[in-house]
Amino acid sequence: DDDDDEKVEAFDCEDGKYSKHTLKTAYELPYASLFKDNRGQKKFEASDVIKVDDFIYSVCDNSWAISKFHESLTPFDEANEQIGDPNRDPTQDSGYE
Repeated sequence: DDDDDEKVEAFDCEDGKYSKHTLKTAYELPYASLFKDNRGQKKFEASDVIKVDDFIYSVCDNSWAISKFHESLTPFDEANEQIGDPNRDPTQDSGYE
């Protein structure tokens, strides 16, 4: 029944009120700010992300470590860590891409 369907209001981008109806970022921080200890890593090129239970795991093209973050994504949280040696072979990218 169409009467039970939730109605969605469409907003015109040109109506002058568009910015009042769009989602905005509350704050933004770089990937590196998730780690309390970035273990000497200065750049992170995340190529894949997966969520398992309460944690998010990520692999980066330029690191041999696997990044693990609590789902809260709290900056500098001790639960956020790099598993393995990120510099196992500093002359090469990990090839995780």
